Amino acid sequence: PEARRFMWSVISNVTSERRQSALILTTHSMEEAEALSTKMAIMVAGRYACFGPSQHLKSKFGKGYELDIKVTLPNETELRGMIDSLNLQPGVLLNTTDLANLMTALGSASMMEEVNEEGVGASLFEEIKVHGGVRVETALEWWYTESRGGSIAAFLMQNFDKFELLEHYLTFFKFRIIDESKSVGEIFSSLESAANELFISEYSLTQTSLE
Repeated sequence: PEARRFMWSVISNVTSERRQSALILTTHSMEEAEALSTKMAIMVAGRYACFGPSQHLKSKFGKGYELDIKVTLPNETELRGMIDSLNLQPGVLLNTTDLANLMTALGSASMMEEVNEEGVGASLFEEIKVHGGVRVETALEWWYTESRGGSIAAFLMQNFDKFELLEHYLTFFKFRIIDESKSVGEIFSSLESAANELFISEYSLTQTSLE
C-alpha cells in the first residue's frame, strides 16, 4: 500500500503540475482510477462500455448507497448488571456448553450456529479452543453487538426496498441500500431518528463505489 500511494502521488503531481500533459492509466482497480482520473473509460469483455467523470458514471450506473455503521457496546456497569441478573460471576470462563446455555437464557439460542471457525462468532470459537473458555463479559459484548446488528438489519428491511450486508467486523457494519424512491436526505432522516433506539454511535452514507 505504501508503494502504491507513492506512485499515486507521483502520477497526481504530473497531471496537476504539468497542465499541458496528458496521462493514460490502465488499471483493474476502480479505486485507483477514481483517485487519479478526471475522466474514465470502462471496457467490458474487451469492448468500450462508457466514458466520463466518476461522478457522472456513479449517477448513471451506480445503484444505491453504502452505509457504514458502528454500534455502541454496554458500559461496565450495564455489563455487571446483566451478569448479576444471569446469576453468573464476573470474569468466569464459559466453555461451549456454558456459552450455549447463556445464549438460550438470552433468547438467542440460534446464535450458537455462528460460533465456529467461519461464522461471525469465530473469535469466541478461537478463545474456547485456545484457552478452554471465553470470559462472560466477552460473550455478552459479542451478543450485544450481533443483536444490535440484527436490529439494524430489521430496520433496513422495514424501511427500504433492498439492502445487503457487505462487511462486518466487531462493532462495524457496512450495508448497501438500494431504494430509488428515497433521496439521500430521506435516508439520513430515517437513520437519525432511529440512531438512539438502534444503539448507533456513528454512521456515514455514501454513493456506492464504482467497483
